[in-house]
Amino acid sequence: MYEVRYDESGTPVGADKFVDPAVVEDCRAQVTALLDKAEPFDSFFAREVDGTRPPAFDAQ
Repeated sequence: MYEVRYDESGTPVGADKFVDPAVVEDCRAQVTALLDKAEPFDSFFAREVDGTRPPAFDAQ
């Protein structure tokens, strides 16, 4: 498992690798628990995205 580090602007600046099975399994369980509580993509998309216009693109 990797933990990516970012600077203040959101640019990736490195990562740490974890290989301890207990650490990896604990993180996997936490992610699974979050996904179990998550809203389905289709309803989110219909409510928040569908029918909106894409953001303006400034090609400087």
